[in-house]
Amino acid sequence: MSFYYNLVTYIKFKDLTQKENVLKYLLEDTRPDFEEDVPANEKELFECFEHADSCEHIKLTELEHIFTYDDEDIKYRLPKLFSYFDVQHAGMFIDAEDTEREYYYFDLQKGKFSLVYTEGDDETLDGELEKFENIYEKIELIISRSKAVGLGTP
Repeated sequence: MSFYYNLVTYIKFKDLTQKENVLKYLLEDTRPDFEEDVPANEKELFECFEHADSCEHIKLTELEHIFTYDDEDIKYRLPKLFSYFDVQHAGMFIDAEDTEREYYYFDLQKGKFSLVYTEGDDETLDGELEKFENIYEKIELIISRSKAVGLGTP
């Protein structure tokens, strides 16, 4: 019997350089093959993502991307990458078989994802989330609400 687990991450990059740097490690086909292929200051990132599972990647716009994983470990790898490349606009949600959907916001100051909402905690917000068909719109709503209360503000 398999366990259902889905982690979806939405990132809005600040520029093309940041996008290229982050995608280099997230996408399996652009990931460096050998430690010697990365600058000395990125060796830790290489080690962190060297054996990371592949993801489904959706390019929404040039600077907005979605990544879907079925491996829980990625949520521990992403903060290191986002902190290193100064990603200031990212969120994720986790759908799992045995829990309500959880929404997270990447807090650059803390260098980690912070749980900001669990589906079912607020009927009004649940109603707002239901209005959106697209995953990224739901995550964007959570990001905007998180920033409104001061989470992750650089």
